[in-house]
Amino acid sequence: DKIYALDASTGVVLWEKSAGTPVPSGELPCGDITPTVGIVGTPVIDTSTNVIYAVADIWDASKKEAHHVLKGYSLSAGAEVLSTPVDPPGSDPKALLQRTALNLDAGRVVFGMGGNDGDCSDYRGTVVAAPENGGSPLYWQYQPASPSKSGGAVWGTSGPAVDSEGHIYASTGN
Repeated sequence: DKIYALDASTGVVLWEKSAGTPVPSGELPCGDITPTVGIVGTPVIDTSTNVIYAVADIWDASKKEAHHVLKGYSLSAGAEVLSTPVDPPGSDPKALLQRTALNLDAGRVVFGMGGNDGDCSDYRGTVVAAPENGGSPLYWQYQPASPSKSGGAVWGTSGPAVDSEGHIYASTGN
């Protein structure tokens, strides 16, 4: 769950920030990432605001709970400028993995979520559009056919695509 800024010509670390404590993989019902799950998806930089965004899987050891949080850091010094919870309402955060790349659209950070490798828990594939200013995220969730309760992972590693009119395109699986 770390973000680093490097000097492009020398490789020297300019700043380093921790997004939180990553989730121990043994606390998840299944998966293929070890020993911890933290920032898995590719971050995105908004060049108009000079902020880098990443989704972190964060562990609260005192409650034995996992949470997904959209973090934003200033490119100049690494100051945290955003920390917004992004777990879909009613979801089990331990059953979700945010693996897609992030994208930008009209002041929102757009990304997908699916299940952990093995699909061992109930989850619904989700596209999240979270405001860069910290407002409430919008969600689209896969609606499984009966009798299934889960699936539809949004897994395309390049992340959801956004066209010039603001339409979001995402691929699903499972």
